[in-house]
Amino acid sequence: MHLHSLHIYPVKSCRAIDVTEIGLRPRGLTYDRRFVIARPDGGFMSQRTHPKMAQIIPHMSGDDLCLEVAGKTYPVIPKRGRAEISIWRDRVSACKVGGEVNGALTDFMGEPIALYKMDRQSQRRVDKNWGQGPVSFADGYPVLVTTTASLADLSKTAGEALSMARFRPNIVIKTHTPWAEDEWAGLTFGESEREEDVPMAALDLVQPCGRCLVTTLDPETGVSMGQGVMKAMIDQRKSNDPRNPGVMFGVNATVKKADVLHIGMAVQPVRL
Repeated sequence: MHLHSLHIYPVKSCRAIDVTEIGLRPRGLTYDRRFVIARPDGGFMSQRTHPKMAQIIPHMSGDDLCLEVAGKTYPVIPKRGRAEISIWRDRVSACKVGGEVNGALTDFMGEPIALYKMDRQSQRRVDKNWGQGPVSFADGYPVLVTTTASLADLSKTAGEALSMARFRPNIVIKTHTPWAEDEWAGLTFGESEREEDVPMAALDLVQPCGRCLVTTLDPETGVSMGQGVMKAMIDQRKSNDPRNPGVMFGVNATVKKADVLHIGMAVQPVRL
């Protein structure tokens, strides 16, 4: 197996950036979900309720982030001051962002909103019932892993070629056996598949990823693409675990060993 592709989402629920090499850090891939759009009460926004967010495009230049909103690009400039942001059950202290970007986002989305950054002062942890360690503004875990063979199998059930982008993964593994990830406890990444090699990076796979209606949306426009993918997951991937109900695709992971990941590197599963 090898690492097929890498994806970061600098702003939660906005467009992805595909990368060939990226750092793996305790909170997840470098730059991933380090920013969030929130309402005045601190509640975060996502494509679940605001599909149009798929049209907000991040651009990275070194460590600097810009957002393309309605065809115009705005620099993202953190400023002094903090706010409490709600991410599901968590309250996270985040750094406020200044400049014109907040006005552009408000005009585009049609309601008062602003952008916030997770910085070194921000603290958030994964669900202790499933894992341990820090996490970004992601829904619950630092990294989401998917596999190519499972997508191909789900596409057969759906009767259409599904795009992996609809599932918003961080790491895509090239595999030949569908749903092999159901038997994995972790992954190691290195320059070869020899067991005696010391891995460069490692993940613990802690929980199958429950999926929502975002998988039914076009990843570039937010427009509904029909319920075929959801019906296929109900047929194939409905969970029987009362702790984790719903339909599953991909696996949530925590970071066991941080390093640099790149496309093409060897991947070894740690089996259950």
